[in-house]
Amino acid sequence: MISHGDTFRHRRILEATEGYVKTEVNWLSWVVHYSYWWDEAGKITRMSLQYAD
Repeated sequence: MISHGDTFRHRRILEATEGYVKTEVNWLSWVVHYSYWWDEAGKITRMSLQYAD
């Protein structure tokens, strides 16, 4: 959840395969990695957040 006025900006896609993508974003003052997995219908079934090194 991102409060009003906070920043969230996509930087780049790090990995992508069928049903999976890992992205890098700026979130507030951090760089974080979000991973998403989805099913055949395109519905996200799992999501993971990690702080980047």
